[in-house]
Amino acid sequence: SAAGFSHEPKSYSFTDFQPLRGENRYRIKAVDFDGAVSFSEVRSVIWDGEKTIEIYPNPAEDELSVRSDMEIKSMKLFDLTGKQCVYAEKRTANIGHLPAGVYVLEIYTERGVYRQNIFKR
Repeated sequence: SAAGFSHEPKSYSFTDFQPLRGENRYRIKAVDFDGAVSFSEVRSVIWDGEKTIEIYPNPAEDELSVRSDMEIKSMKLFDLTGKQCVYAEKRTANIGHLPAGVYVLEIYTERGVYRQNIFKR
């Protein structure tokens, strides 16, 4: 339901009860009372049938974050030539120094390696 004329930040959520295996992308469309439309950032969620990995934002500018119900051991980001650009042992990675373009994120978990294309603005 709409928040009305509130100036307080609001949180919204959505549960996809039938996600597809692999990558699923989501965003929320907000329509104000005056008809103005805005969209949330896109959230990429990888689902392997049992566990999920959420990568956000994508596209990203300065920082890339990963949320998962699995243990994240490390992350590596590669450019399209295969050169490793970023290594992180936590759930966030600083990518502000990278030029705009497409990158491949590898997420190392307890269940294996997940790969996802990342768009850098």
